[in-house]
Amino acid sequence: MTSVARAGTAERTVEDEALVTADLLRESAAYGIAVELYQWVLSRTESAQARFGLGQSLGKSGDHGGALQHLERAFALEPDRELGAGYLAYVLERRGRLREAGEWYERALAGPEADDLWIRSHHAWYLEKCGRTEEARAAYEDVLARNPQHTWTVKRYALMRRGLGDGEGARALLQDAVERAPGNKFAEANLLEYLLLTRSPDYPSLRASLATEGTPAWFAFLLELFDFCRDSLLPGHPDAERLDRVRSAADALPATLHRDFDDLTALLEECGADTEAWRDLLRRLVK
Repeated sequence: MTSVARAGTAERTVEDEALVTADLLRESAAYGIAVELYQWVLSRTESAQARFGLGQSLGKSGDHGGALQHLERAFALEPDRELGAGYLAYVLERRGRLREAGEWYERALAGPEADDLWIRSHHAWYLEKCGRTEEARAAYEDVLARNPQHTWTVKRYALMRRGLGDGEGARALLQDAVERAPGNKFAEANLLEYLLLTRSPDYPSLRASLATEGTPAWFAFLLELFDFCRDSLLPGHPDAERLDRVRSAADALPATLHRDFDDLTALLEECGADTEAWRDLLRRLVK
């Protein structure tokens, strides 16, 4: 997301300095500390910038209800505000306020955030959720025309295609992303997750081909998490010792792991898995 404009440098107050620091922490995905700083600023003065920063930090931490309160307040304080409209749209969508979300997505795409692929791809997902399939398809393809390597869009478009009965095309899309960018860990993780979601017998062979040595910490953890889901959570085979290891690995991650686990969560719920343990793991991914 594009950064929110910060306070000027002339005669900055301690609150201004705190806002600069909070924004940097938020942009570094250190949401817990950022939330505390924004709250401190707001305890001393009202600020649209702090409201937006707090709202986005809460949203990125999974608290969409708390996020919405502050995001709406930020735009109430600055009705002409343009930056951040796309994120407000996303949070409205997550709260089920789809009509309003659509209006804010339109506002974002008509303003300075029009070329933001995060917003464009999430707008495509919004259209999909609204059942506007052809519009969603066009929106996904528009993002991929702009950036064929936009792996989150590849993942979401593939899952939409699977939902429409085109499982072969969905997998081919994910496989092509891996082949287009050898070594791209996001693309590899997406393909492995797809094989997990579809309970594919090809999961073990792909998993065995993915080396973790020298890779980012989040990738090694994600493979461990997917394996735990496949071996323990999905089949309903409790393994307390292994769960503790995955928890420790989640706690040890140096930064927030940004990833949507909506589809995997839905599958676990459908299978009657231990979703309490699963949601606890997801909470540990926010730093």
